[in-house]
This record gives sequence, C-alpha cells and structure tokens, in this order.
Amino acid sequence: MTLAAAHLRIARPTDDIDKLLPFYCDGLGFEVLGCFADHEGFDGVMLGHKSAGYHLEFTRRRGHDVGRAPTQDNLLIFYLPDGDSYAKAVARMEKSGFPPVASFNPYWDRCGKTFEDPDGYRVVLANMGPPQLDGNSMLKAVQLPSLPPLLATATMAWSRLWWLGLAAAIAVANGQQTGQHPDWPRWCGKVYQPGYPNFDPGGQTLPPPIVPGPPLLHVLFQPRFNLYLDSEEYGEFVVNAEFSQYHGTPWPNTTSSMSSKWANKLIFSINLAEDDDPLVQNTVPVNTTGNIFRFELARLKPSLTPIQVVLYGAPESGTPAWTVTTTLLYLPSKPTGSVTRIDNLRGGLYFSSPSTNHTFTPFFPYGFYASYDGFLRENNTALIDAYAALGLNAMTPLTTFHDAAVILDYMASATDLRIMYSLRDIYRNLTAIETNLPPALSSPGLFAYWSADEPDGWQDPFSLPQDAYNLIRSMDPYHPVAVTLNCADYYFAEYSAAADFLMADVYPIGINATYSKWGTECNDTYGDCGCDNCEGTVQDVVTRLEGWRGYEAVLGRWRKTVVFNPQAFHGEDYWLRDPGVEESWVMVLLAVNHGAKGVVSWVWPTSEVLAGAHGRLARVVAGGEVMGFVVGGEGPREMEVVFGAEVVDVAGWVKGGKMLVSVVNGGYVDVEGVKLLVPDATVIESTPWGSVQWKLEGGRLSVPLLPALATSLVILDLRG
Repeated sequence: MTLAAAHLRIARPTDDIDKLLPFYCDGLGFEVLGCFADHEGFDGVMLGHKSAGYHLEFTRRRGHDVGRAPTQDNLLIFYLPDGDSYAKAVARMEKSGFPPVASFNPYWDRCGKTFEDPDGYRVVLANMGPPQLDGNSMLKAVQLPSLPPLLATATMAWSRLWWLGLAAAIAVANGQQTGQHPDWPRWCGKVYQPGYPNFDPGGQTLPPPIVPGPPLLHVLFQPRFNLYLDSEEYGEFVVNAEFSQYHGTPWPNTTSSMSSKWANKLIFSINLAEDDDPLVQNTVPVNTTGNIFRFELARLKPSLTPIQVVLYGAPESGTPAWTVTTTLLYLPSKPTGSVTRIDNLRGGLYFSSPSTNHTFTPFFPYGFYASYDGFLRENNTALIDAYAALGLNAMTPLTTFHDAAVILDYMASATDLRIMYSLRDIYRNLTAIETNLPPALSSPGLFAYWSADEPDGWQDPFSLPQDAYNLIRSMDPYHPVAVTLNCADYYFAEYSAAADFLMADVYPIGINATYSKWGTECNDTYGDCGCDNCEGTVQDVVTRLEGWRGYEAVLGRWRKTVVFNPQAFHGEDYWLRDPGVEESWVMVLLAVNHGAKGVVSWVWPTSEVLAGAHGRLARVVAGGEVMGFVVGGEGPREMEVVFGAEVVDVAGWVKGGKMLVSVVNGGYVDVEGVKLLVPDATVIESTPWGSVQWKLEGGRLSVPLLPALATSLVILDLRG
C-alpha cells in the first residue's frame, strides 16, 4: 500500500477528552470508534466513521497539562460545495450548542463558518469545493480519504499541523483552569461525570472572621456616575459610611464624650491623588449610605484614563483615620457614536447618542442574544424591524461587524435598537479583540460590550477575563463591559471583578435539579444539571441575585449593576421545555424586584409565544413611567407583606411623589387575602401591568385572591 492510499489517524493531546465529545460527536456527527484508559499512563478516544479513510484521536496523559490551542488559526477544514449539505452541517453544530465564531483569517468567513472546540482548536465548514492544486502550486496535491456520511461531499485540509503538539507552549500561554482537579471533567469546579469522586470545589465566598468590640465603620465612595464628559458642569460623589461586622475600623463611642454637632459624623475630604487638591470637604453621618456631594468638573482635566481620587476621613477627635481610594472618569466629549454610563447610586444605565441629542437618558435594555445563522446572516432588515416592533429595545448579536456590518449598521441607524457587542468567542485572544472591536467604536447604537461568557463555569484562569476587560476599556472608555456568570458561587470575587456590570443566566425551567443527563447526582459538590445549585423553579432567580448581593456585602465592595438573562429555550438534554408565558414574566419581574437593571434573554429566534410575551413586558418595563422608576427611582425597597404566602414577592420604587409597586406570586397556586403595607399612599394612579384588581384602604394595598404566577405593577400617589 502506498502512502497516498494509507488510512490516516490525526492525533492530538487534550486536558479533557470528555468535554470534546459533544463538539465532535453531537456537532460534527463523528462516532466513537474506540477508546482506552491508563495505557502506559494515557487515556484516549478515537472518533470517525467505520467506512472513512481517516479518524481523529484525542489523548490525555495523566498528570500532564496540555493547555489550549496556541492560536486561533489552527484549523481542520471540511469543504462542502453542496448548499444543502453545508446548511445541515452548520445547523447541526448550532443545534448542538456550538455557535460560529469569527475566523482569525477573514477568508474563511467569506467561504463558510468557523467553530471552536472546548480546547480552542477550530473547525471550518466551507461552502465551496476543494482547491484545485497542481504540481506547480506552493502546496502539493494530496489524495485525501473519503469522509463520513454527514460530510459526504467534503474534502479535508490541514493548517499548520496543529494536531501534533506544542503542548508546553500552550500551557504557558493559556494557564491552568482554576479549582481542584483541573484534569477532571468539571463545571463550576465540580465533577459531573460518573467514575469520579465528589469533592469540595472551593471558591466559595465566605465571610471573614467577625471582629469583636466596637462596630466597624466601613467607608466606601464612588462617583455618582462611572463617567462624566467635559461638556458637563458638575459631578457628584456618593459616600457610604456603614457599620459592618467584617470590614473597616472601629468607630469611637463619640456620643458618651461629646455633644457637639460633629458627634457621630465622619469629617472627610475627597482629594485628587495627583496633587492633593480637594474636590469635596464635608461630613457624613455614620451608619448611612447613599450620601451625595456635588463638585465642579472644571477642576479636572479631561483624560481617556481614570483619575485617581482619595477620601480622607476622621471623627471630630481626629482619630482613628480612614483612607479610601477610587477612580473617576472625566472624558472628552464624543462628536460621533454613543456613550453609556452607570449610575453607581441606583445601578441604572444612561445612554447618550445622536438619537438622544447627546443627552444622557435612562435606559433599561430589554432584548435577546441573537443568533447569526438563521437570523442575522440573512441581512434581512424586515426581520430586524419585526423584532423591534415587538417592543424590544436591545439586542446582543452573536456575531461581529466583520461578519454582519450591514445589518448591525442598520440596527444602529434605522431603528431604535441598541447593541451590546459580543466579544465572547474571542475574549481569550487579545489580538482578536484588537481587530474586532474598532468597527464598533463609532456605532451610534452601541451601549455595552460582552466579554466573557460563563468563565466561572469553564473555570477559566482569572487573568483571561481581567486582561480582556483591561484591553476593552483602554480601547473604549465610553462603554461598560459585561461578564456573564453561570455558577451559584464559584470564585465570584475573581470572575466578577472583570466587569462593569454582571449578567446572571439562571435557567431553571424544565431541569431535573437532582440528577443530571450524565447519570450523576447534582448537589453542592457534584454534578451539572443545567442550573447550578438550583431547585428548578422560578424562585431560583431570587436565590441567585440575592446570593450575589450577599457576596458583595461579605467582600465589602461597591455593588455592581446586574442584568438578568432569562431562559427562552429548551434542549441539550438539560431543559425539557420552554418556560411558559407566565413563568417568563415572573422570572423577569422577580429579577427586577431584586435589582436587575436590564433583560437579555437567551436566545433569538425563540418561539413566537415567548417572543410576544417578552415584547409585551418590554413595552412596559423598558419604556415610559415604569422604566423611569426602575432605572432612576429610589429602590427597589423591600415592602412589608402584612398577609400573604412567602412566595409573594414585593418591591417598591419612589420617585417624584409617587411609588411603583411590583407584586409577583412566585408560586404555582393561588394566594388568598394578600395585603401590603403602603402607609403614605393616597390613591391608585394606574396599573400599567397585570389584571389584578387592587384596593387601597387604610394604608394597605389588598386583593382577595392573587392568582398563581400573577404579576402586577401599580403606581401610587404619595402624600406630601
């Protein structure tokens, strides 16, 4: 047999064989031809088809770290000239949960779609015939073996022999996964496949030891908005001086020795770190939060880099002393494009662009992550118009300007849709970010960037999302960066640090919360059931968001803005059904009640039923008077339920002499006789959402029966 007719095995090492199987088997349709375990210290699996002239082999040497692909140009290419075969192959990859990524070489984006496996190596499905090579070509022609039935018309080509190694260089470049046993198949630090013992995954956010003695005064401060422009006259600082069990310095008992007006007040000065020039000098009562102090922005020099500021504080006696630092962005105004800033007091987003006359206006993003294939790739503006006509005001396209500039430009210029630009497929590659980010800089519809997608679930090295964040912010200080977290509590502090706002993808509907598709139990130390440490009910949304709130208190840091990612899908053997309409509304309003300042559902296209349901709610929550309360009102405040089941969740916002009350029955049964305490309310002004008929009497808002999964928004007038 000559070499030209020989069967071909293509082998490469990996750190986790099991994580590759869904990509190559479910996505590409390969079969497991054979496997071995502990063969002279190696485990391995062979993938392919019995009739094919080639197969792939993945091996793992126990105790040896391989790491990720050294570049994004390590390719396995299948040529699929038949359009139907190509479309089916792409659809199978996407249905299996593997969306296309932007190719490092734009040639492959013009020819087909590129997909990245869990190790960072890539497969191209090219909608074209194989290259016609002759003896005079730089590449010599090779007679290639036949391919599996799924890719019957394909021809395979190699780029740079990437399957053959560079293991040591890869490991150094990419770092090791976080947590215990990084060589085992894990999600959120926990093993999930049979044959592995459970163990404490670590990474939990635990409170530090309680400090005995006098209360600790924990002082934090931030600029009211995370950025200001040189066209503005004034800025504000927000100062918190709160008692804590864990953080700060013991506060002296001034009430027993002093009776002056300075007793139990912190005297402070906020200065520029560069020259110690004071911006604000004032006092703040101890054990208070949300204290606002104005200063003149003209005293600063506009800069594209953060300005360091420091707060010096002390009681009247002069001791002890507090020193706290933060940064302030004072940017040159932008003549084109958009700007988004975060309200560090309320958590809401404010957006400025030509469509707002370059004035910051409150913005509650409500939309979907949007697929490229089957939607954006069509370059069909009618599909975009139909999306916006539902009432949705935002989109996170799962593509880049290099792939979809025409349709992204249309969204930004011809509709009111605002874009969160996705860098999730390339965030581990700083060079790719430098290439793909610039086309978004001048877009008038850009409101944020999305960098890392579930780095806690993937156990990515902490440096990867942080390096991406630092680069994005250095290239564009005018827009915030978001990170999506998937785990209940796996190194929350480290992964959340790489974001201006966090996104929570809690997907509890239709799961088996106790036993996984992998044949393993799900608990705090074992298993993956599609929603980490969830119970499989809408209440998991509250548990996750309140958990994050508690972690930030334990960590002693300023609370970050949160955007909620509702479930609008089913499948992958985790989620047996879509959420219902009422469940969807309940999950969104539970998230809003617990501080969410935006909604980005996974994934579009969704069912017509869920598309309409989210559009209806978006028209109310993301627009008009309700949006003004949620983004800029004082709240959400927890409200007292005088009578009603524990599943009745209530929150309120106050603004301009009115109160918005949001009531959610998070249970699957009716609740009788619900009564809410609203002592300052005088009249029900309107009920912008829901069919519940409320009665206001004697400072109580009541209803005889609150139906299962009911949601209601009520606006009340307040006295005086």
